[in-house]
Amino acid sequence: MASISVEQAIEMQRHAHKKDILSAYRKIESKGTFASSKALRQPPPAGLFIDGLGDVTMPLSETQARDVKARCRQAPYGKSSDTIVDTTVRNTWELDASQFSFRDPKWGHYIQALVQEVAKSMGVVGTIKAEIYKMLVYEEGAMFKPHTDTEKIPGMFGTLVIALPSPHQGGDVVVKHCGQTMTFKTSEHPQSFVCWYSDVSHEVLPVTSGYR
Repeated sequence: MASISVEQAIEMQRHAHKKDILSAYRKIESKGTFASSKALRQPPPAGLFIDGLGDVTMPLSETQARDVKARCRQAPYGKSSDTIVDTTVRNTWELDASQFSFRDPKWGHYIQALVQEVAKSMGVVGTIKAEIYKMLVYEEGAMFKPHTDTEKIPGMFGTLVIALPSPHQGGDVVVKHCGQTMTFKTSEHPQSFVCWYSDVSHEVLPVTSGYR
């Protein structure tokens, strides 16, 4: 007959409690999901303006994509308490929200309609809003290894990515949560959105051609 120590007994009890909690969590029925994506039937309004470049038309041409990239900086990422640039982990370009704007008044209604769609797909009840944070440019070879988002503003609970019209291949968004995996292919649609909760692990696979 084998004997166990007090420490082993405590650890076994903790493990059993974790299994019970996870089992109960999985039995919870939710109307939403931890991540979602949808092709957008209507193209976004015109009126994208970038400081130092001017008006940008869509679908984005290769020439304009290069011009946009020239105004960007290499995107950093958070590692522990530091913010660093490491292109082996994150290789993409970014513009701060202060560097671009959407001048067509229709953009406000467009974003609000997307927010309502996001709330429905994620099972969110109540009023939510979206705040522009960055514009990201993914060129050939650009990617972002698996990570979770940090809170950018108080009350942030998720991320919404709007893929603007720009021909590309690759750049799939892969999200994982509690043993489930979803893959969203933005290259299959002229324009689309992808959203997920902040605690969801996600990555962007390498773009193989074009600009996303």
